[in-house]
Amino acid sequence: MSAEKALPPLLTQYLRLPPEVSLSLVTSVLGASANWVLERYLIAALAGPSRHGEETEAGAGEDTRVVLVSWMSNWDSWRTEIRRTSGLDIAKLAQQHRFAFVDGLTGLLDSSNHRVPTKEEYSSGEIPIKQSPQSIRSPGTTPTVLNMSPIDPAPRKQGNLSPGPPELKQDSRSASIRRPVKLPAENGRYVLSSDSLISLENTTLRAKEFVTATQASSEDSKEPRVLLILDQPDLLLSTTQDPSKCFPALLSTITALSQLQYVQATVVGVGADPHLTAAATAELDREEAAIRAFSPLESHHSAFLMSLAHRARVVFQLRRLESGWASDVSGVLRVSPGGAWDSGDEEVASNEGVEGQEKEMLYCVKADGSVKVFERGAGGVG
Repeated sequence: MSAEKALPPLLTQYLRLPPEVSLSLVTSVLGASANWVLERYLIAALAGPSRHGEETEAGAGEDTRVVLVSWMSNWDSWRTEIRRTSGLDIAKLAQQHRFAFVDGLTGLLDSSNHRVPTKEEYSSGEIPIKQSPQSIRSPGTTPTVLNMSPIDPAPRKQGNLSPGPPELKQDSRSASIRRPVKLPAENGRYVLSSDSLISLENTTLRAKEFVTATQASSEDSKEPRVLLILDQPDLLLSTTQDPSKCFPALLSTITALSQLQYVQATVVGVGADPHLTAAATAELDREEAAIRAFSPLESHHSAFLMSLAHRARVVFQLRRLESGWASDVSGVLRVSPGGAWDSGDEEVASNEGVEGQEKEMLYCVKADGSVKVFERGAGGVG
């Protein structure tokens, strides 16, 4: 399938990069994944205006770069799906410095790389994961970070291993352990070595510099524009022991990343299942509130989602059909202005063909990866 056919006509107007720096929010629920929307954002940016035969007033003919940070799928999964749905090979695009991928899933789920974070690390925003026993040395020796090479290091003598938790508490404050492990990038591929927000910010910055290096070095080329896609960063709220400390730090990190040089637009995909957003949407009286106690994850996930919605220019909401499963309809897509949409956007929206009003459509994801988006009652034409 070609890149042009992969983009539903009704969504093309929303997938264009805005003329100014902005944030777009894509929410999903169980059974209505947002992956296909994020993929269309990526395809629209990498295909470029020349592929579509279109030139908009905002950045006509400019070469857009993409940085994708994903906590839900690895490199192979994204490469296979993008090639299947659009024919684009992100590996070749990475060799051309047009695409960079940051894998947040592999390091996050590596059980050999975990340790308990301290309160000071929560306060500073650096929230690492546990270290393996091999990284904890006895008092008086120099602490070392994990060896992330594919070949296991030589076994250490048992006498050098720390026997108990007191040494963990002492060494956990050491800067050498807390320092994120940086893996060498191979063709624009990066791996987060921990769930530290400092590691996330530094690695994303390196990925952004990778895709803008050749463009910025050319004197005749136009200023590069980068599309930053964050796939399910809310997973970090579920993996941390204290969501109340992680929530504001994660929100600040996303804001900082969206304001990096050359970053034109940021797209954030977040889960919005009812049990995670009940604290923000439920209208409870005092009696019900006394019975229904929200967990820290529910409360801070709701606050995180609402904060992103207030910062977003456009919000995409995906949900399942209220009537149940249908063979020709996968779900409902609702597009609405976010909190950052103001009256000044109306003129820009009219030039782009985007209405500053809520719009609800149906979509169907087919077995071959293609997607049809159509108005209600249109019979699947879109």
